[in-house]
Amino acid sequence: MIRTDTDTVSRFNKVGEKDKNHPVYSDTQIEQVLELALKNTDMNGDGYIDYLEYKISDYKAKKKQEDNLARGLKIDQ
Repeated sequence: MIRTDTDTVSRFNKVGEKDKNHPVYSDTQIEQVLELALKNTDMNGDGYIDYLEYKISDYKAKKKQEDNLARGLKIDQ
């Protein structure tokens, strides 16, 4: 099975082939990112992100992005 590479349409990779340029993250790094996301999104502190919390967080992120664009700031995602 062959899929197109998202970076370059003319390059193909076999499914299951490792991308040598893709960074490998440790379990600790992944855990830190998820903890930060949970901390910033879980507003009631119950350990879950419900739909309303997700939508509020999404709205705030989009609003911040729009504000930065309006001020001419570069946005890193």
